[in-house]
Amino acid sequence: MKKLKERVRQILSQHTGARQSDNILMTILWSEDLFHIDAKNKTSTSVFFKLFMEGKLTNTESARRVRQQLQANNPELRDKEVYEARHKKEPEYRKYFSSRYNFIGRK
Repeated sequence: MKKLKERVRQILSQHTGARQSDNILMTILWSEDLFHIDAKNKTSTSVFFKLFMEGKLTNTESARRVRQQLQANNPELRDKEVYEARHKKEPEYRKYFSSRYNFIGRK
């Protein structure tokens, strides 16, 4: 099986929905995982959860971190609307969450 970074890069380049949603990304990754485990796709929900708990499916946090890293370094793999919306809200979040401006007890 391909390394996670290669898999996520391929998914992001081929499936634009995965650029917007980690749920879509994970659905595609887990579909691939299950296909390699059970090529006849007879995996039931209970077997899916068992495989997930045993750590045999792609870890969600690892996939999210790899996606973020790839999108940071490869603008073509970003969703343009999500990227622009986040940058518009950045000053608001910086002001709100900055300890310099939002420290309890500071005047």
